[in-house]
Amino acid sequence: MEDEKDIRARTYDRRELLKLGLVSIPVLWAGCERSAHDDVHQGHTTERAGHASDVHRDAGNVEARVIWEPESIPHDDALFPLGIHVGALHSDRGVIASFSEDLATKRLRVWRTMAPDDLRASAIVIDEDIAPNEGYIKALIEGLEGGKSYAAALFDRDGEVLTTRSTICAFTSPWPQGDLRPVTFAATACTKYVHMPYQALLRSAEEHYDAFLQLGDMGYFDEASTREEYRALWRETLRDPGYQAVMKKGAYYATRDDHEIGNNSVRSSMDPGHYDAGRDAWFEHLAVPRDGDRFWDSYRWGDSVELFVLDSRSERIPETRLSEDATYISDAQMSWFKSALKASPCHFKVVMTSVPFSNFPPLWGEGSDWWKGYAAQRQQLVDFIASEALDNIWFIAGDLHVGTVNRVDREGPMQRYWEILVGPGGPAFGNPIPDLVALQPEHSDDYLPPEQFLFADAYRKATFITFDPTNDTVHVRFIFADSGELAFETTLTQEPA
Repeated sequence: MEDEKDIRARTYDRRELLKLGLVSIPVLWAGCERSAHDDVHQGHTTERAGHASDVHRDAGNVEARVIWEPESIPHDDALFPLGIHVGALHSDRGVIASFSEDLATKRLRVWRTMAPDDLRASAIVIDEDIAPNEGYIKALIEGLEGGKSYAAALFDRDGEVLTTRSTICAFTSPWPQGDLRPVTFAATACTKYVHMPYQALLRSAEEHYDAFLQLGDMGYFDEASTREEYRALWRETLRDPGYQAVMKKGAYYATRDDHEIGNNSVRSSMDPGHYDAGRDAWFEHLAVPRDGDRFWDSYRWGDSVELFVLDSRSERIPETRLSEDATYISDAQMSWFKSALKASPCHFKVVMTSVPFSNFPPLWGEGSDWWKGYAAQRQQLVDFIASEALDNIWFIAGDLHVGTVNRVDREGPMQRYWEILVGPGGPAFGNPIPDLVALQPEHSDDYLPPEQFLFADAYRKATFITFDPTNDTVHVRFIFADSGELAFETTLTQEPA
C-alpha cells in the first residue's frame, strides 16, 4: 500500500567493524577483572560517581552490590536529543546508536544492572571514549553474558569527571544457548509524523517486553531526497516521545520498507544518489549492523526463538514479478534464509518481513507489492518449508495499516502457519477492509474469511507477542492505543502437518 554467509551468529573483528561503517572508533572490549584492591574501594564510589576512574569494569562474577549510580549524573536532552538505543542483540554483543549535538569525544558505558528495573551498576562492562562522526555515534558492544540485565548510556565529561548523560537504555541480553525461557516482543509498523506523539508506542512502553520489533515504515520520508533532508526527518521521528520510550527499553530489531526512502521506492527505478541518501540515513540513525547494503540476519534467544530479519524491499526486481524467475529477495538472501531455517535449533523460527507473506483474498488486491505478487519465488519458499517439514515458522509483518492474526493460506501446506500483522502504530489512514466488512456484512467472508482470519482491525494499537517453547504456545495481544483497552487476545499452537 501507499502509505552462504555463515548461518550462525556472526562476529566481527576491528577491521570488519570499520568496513561495516560503524565509524572509526576503537573496538569496545569488555574490561579486565577487578583486583582485590579494587574491591576494597567499591563501597566508596557513589559519592564521587561523576569520576570515570571511580568505577571498575568486570564482564563476569557480578556481585550484588552497588558500585555506581548513573542516574546521579544529570540528563542532557539538548546535547543528546535522540537518546541511545541498543539493537541487533546477540547473547554476547550488539550495536548502540546515538547522536550528539557537538563533536566532542564522549564516554560510552555499558554496565550490569542490579535488576531489570534498577539501573544502578553492579559491574562495568565497557568504559571507553568514542568520537562522534558528524554528530552520529554508532558502535559495536561486546563482552555481554546471555540472559543478563544491562544498561548503556553516553556521557559528556570535563577531564575525567562525567558531567551530563544521554537517556539510559536498559536491556536484557538474549538467552544463552540451551535456554528455553519465553520471549516477548512488542512490535509496530507504519508510524507517520502527523500522528506524533505515537500513543501506540507510549502504550507499548508501559508493559514488559524483551525486544521491540520495527516492521518497516518507521517514518514517511517521501519528500526527502538529500542526506540532510533525511537526517532532519529522522531526528524528528526519533525525538517522538513514543519512540524515545520504547527504544530505551529492551533490545531493538528493525527491518525497513518503502517510506524510509520514498513511497513505493524501488532501487532500480530511483536516482542512485536519492536512493543512497535514504539508505545511508537509515543505517546512520539506527542500531542495525551494516555489511554493504545488507542488513538481513538472524538473532537467537537461547533455544526459544531465532528471529530472522529479512529485507523484503530493496532487493526486489519488479520487471521479474510475473515470471518464473520472480525476484522478491535476492538469490543470496533466499539461499541464506533457507539454510538458516533448516539449521536452526530453536523451537520457534520467527520471520520479520516488512510486507506480508500471506496470500490474502482477491478483494485485498492483487498484491503486486507483496510476496504473493512475486508468486514463483513465494512458491519456492513454500515448497522448501513443506519438503523439509519445518515446524513453528511464524511470520510477523507490517505495511498494510491493519493489525491481524491470520493463517498464511486458506488451504494447502501453509494453512497451518500463522502471520501477525502488527499495529498499526500511526498511519495517515487505516486499512478500509475491516470497515467495509462492518458496512457490508454480507461480503464479510469475501474480505475476512473466518477459516483464515481470527482478527483484523485498522485502529492504532500496541502489539505484544509471547513465544513460549515449553508450552509450545504463541500468545498475541492487541491493545487500543488511546483507551488502553484490550482489542484482541488469543493463544495459538501450530497444528501438526
